[in-house]
Amino acid sequence: LWKDIRVRKAVSCYGVDRALIVQTALRGLAKPWVSFAPGGAVDALDLTAECPYDPERAKKLLAEAGYGPGKPLKFTMTTNNSDPAHIDVAQALKTQFAKIGVEMEIQIVDYATWNRAWVRQYKLEITLQNTLSSLSVNSNSHTIYSKSGTDYYHVKDPKLDALFESWRSTIDPRRQLEASHQIQRYILENAYYGTVAGFPFLQATRADVKGFKYLNKLMNDFGEVWLDR
Repeated sequence: LWKDIRVRKAVSCYGVDRALIVQTALRGLAKPWVSFAPGGAVDALDLTAECPYDPERAKKLLAEAGYGPGKPLKFTMTTNNSDPAHIDVAQALKTQFAKIGVEMEIQIVDYATWNRAWVRQYKLEITLQNTLSSLSVNSNSHTIYSKSGTDYYHVKDPKLDALFESWRSTIDPRRQLEASHQIQRYILENAYYGTVAGFPFLQATRADVKGFKYLNKLMNDFGEVWLDR
């Protein structure tokens, strides 16, 4: 099912109306986002414009892959009940996918069951999650780098592995940023990781706190922080 790039692109890219999901399921509190690195990461590359909502294009890709009115694409999205937003977004996706001829069922389980089925047992067809906080694209690379032992996305792409190794082989910030942007573009081009939106995070400091970096994620970097007292 997911080995066909046309299916992945139809479902994760062109078949998702991110702006509508943000305004409805996410109450306008998020921002449409497409990229492996979340907004706020030091190397985040906003690729949202590369995935415009285009249901006709999505249907065309599915037809090329052998799916259509007589043979609809069917799968089950399993998510957990730790956040009501998961259920709201899943329902919105189900409605949007129906418009491109995709039949998606929703299964809601408790967090422990979901985590075990996804991370350890690799049983889920497709899921919905809140991405972990990331300082850089490397922070969550274990989920997709095939040699990590915890690559629960099961991409298994030697070229992607090489790109991550290129990032890790240098401490030059410029070269790391270059490699990071290559990684993010490559992941999108191959539709390995679908993103819907990025959530805002609030951080505040006193006036005498200097050098604090706002990362727009639930993560703090105190590497250059000092107190002006």
